[in-house]
Amino acid sequence: MFQLLELQDVLYKLQSKRSPAWESKYIQVPKCIMGDACAVKRGARIGKLCDCPPWSTCSYFFMRCL
Repeated sequence: MFQLLELQDVLYKLQSKRSPAWESKYIQVPKCIMGDACAVKRGARIGKLCDCPPWSTCSYFFMRCL
């Protein structure tokens, strides 16, 4: 019985601890408005700054929401 209470205490402590790094992976990219820069070019790679509205797309040639 005593071991069961210890296990429940350990499980409760583990559930109460949340890893901020794990949660930060699932944070959404901020939204852009029409005409805002949505991408940035760094050398040969293009990085995403924000999400365009549903009716537009991010043009990687102009690097803006069109």
